[in-house]
Amino acid sequence: MLLIVAAAALAAVGVWFVVTIGWVADAKVTSSIGGWTVNGEKSVTFTYTVTLGKNVNPADVRCEVTAQAKDFSSVGGPVTIVPPSGGTHSYTMRTSRHAVYVSWAGCSAPGQSNPR
Repeated sequence: MLLIVAAAALAAVGVWFVVTIGWVADAKVTSSIGGWTVNGEKSVTFTYTVTLGKNVNPADVRCEVTAQAKDFSSVGGPVTIVPPSGGTHSYTMRTSRHAVYVSWAGCSAPGQSNPR
């Protein structure tokens, strides 16, 4: 009985590993946010980096970002950005009031359901 339980646990770990590796390896696009600067009360400027996979057209990529106030309420966005190309870019987002945090949800492309 112990052998069956151990084999089932090992199989579950193996399946999880294969699915996780497949999920990461199949990324059409990956992204990250750099620093941000609050521009007074009504906007925030930030940099972001996008890495495109093979045969991914930047026009098909969608990145989502929001800005938050000190009380964690949303003061900007969510905004969908279409990057001009792969690489590092800058973006200025309007806010309804002073933002203290920019939340980068990530980017996705057709065939990639999870933003990264």
